[in-house]
Amino acid sequence: MAPPVAPAPQPEAASQDTDTEPSEEEALLELVRGNVATTDLSAVVEIKAARVEGPNGAPPATTGYVNHVYEVEILTPIFGCGARKSFTFSQMAEADIRPMEIGTVLFVSVCRDGEGRYHPPDVGYAIPRSELPASALTELKSKPSPKGASACGE
Repeated sequence: MAPPVAPAPQPEAASQDTDTEPSEEEALLELVRGNVATTDLSAVVEIKAARVEGPNGAPPATTGYVNHVYEVEILTPIFGCGARKSFTFSQMAEADIRPMEIGTVLFVSVCRDGEGRYHPPDVGYAIPRSELPASALTELKSKPSPKGASACGE
């Protein structure tokens, strides 16, 4: 009688665990969706002019915080732009940080204050367009985010 033959080794079954962590692109797109859902205006813009100001338009300080003020042209409206073709927004920065360069293309989501001025509510609301996935604008326009609780405050 022949000795029993061991069954041939079987390839290991593929892991049943799936990666539940989103990719960097997916995470960034989700951040942008949230930004659109919680702010007053979102668009892809190009910086046409930039300046540095102190609080309430005063001359900028050399230490502490200043405002980078950007005049931008809307390249692709996403939400809240209406017929607007351009706008100005300010972003707080440390005094030793230079403003972004003229010609920089950004995806921005901004809030409008009671005096009609625009500003991002926090960091992560002005993102270089080049960092977004290629399909982001199409997705944002075809699947708008439902408006959520405002990040703009009062």
